[in-house]
Amino acid sequence: MIFLGFTQSNTAMAMLPLTLILSAVVARLTRPAPAIALVAIVLAGLNLFTVGAICVEPVRHLVEELLPDPSFTGRIELWQFAVEHLMQHPIIGYGFYAFWGTEQVVYALGGTQPWVNAASDAHNTYLNLALTIGIPGLLLSLVWIVFLPIADFYRRPAGTPASPLQLLFLRVLLFGIFSSCFENSFFQQLDSVWFLHITAVFGLRYLSVMPVTA
Repeated sequence: MIFLGFTQSNTAMAMLPLTLILSAVVARLTRPAPAIALVAIVLAGLNLFTVGAICVEPVRHLVEELLPDPSFTGRIELWQFAVEHLMQHPIIGYGFYAFWGTEQVVYALGGTQPWVNAASDAHNTYLNLALTIGIPGLLLSLVWIVFLPIADFYRRPAGTPASPLQLLFLRVLLFGIFSSCFENSFFQQLDSVWFLHITAVFGLRYLSVMPVTA
């Protein structure tokens, strides 16, 4: 906690308590379906109160009333720009790693969005994936790196408690899922959160099949 405080990372400090609380709840559930539903609801809620604030007026007013910085340190402009262009290519997107280097991003912006053309991503993993590989690609990614690992967490003999290593992987997984609402982490080559997240994904799968192969 001391180390986390000195990082001065608002996202990490906000997501850690949520991760610890939710992981404790998920670990006490006995079936994957309620756990997946719970994680999906929390994830949808976070995205509703961040990216959704630019689309849903009541949510925007609520965010403006509750938060000292309703722009999320300038991310609102970036999210609005990304959503507008997502609506133009919602199915196939603009291509993986392709959109943020296109001429319409680099050269076609006016003075109303001064820093958007210098951005390399949407600062929201889910919006960025939808923008680059389309909404179907986003849904497939969610199945692979969000929902299937949670299901793997429950693939152990009935009545057997989760091991400390499984709990660690679950917490790393949930932290990556929720922190990605404010940063672009998934499928990044040099991103520590993505490295730990994918380690948790493969770790949960390995632990789920290890008793069968032993």
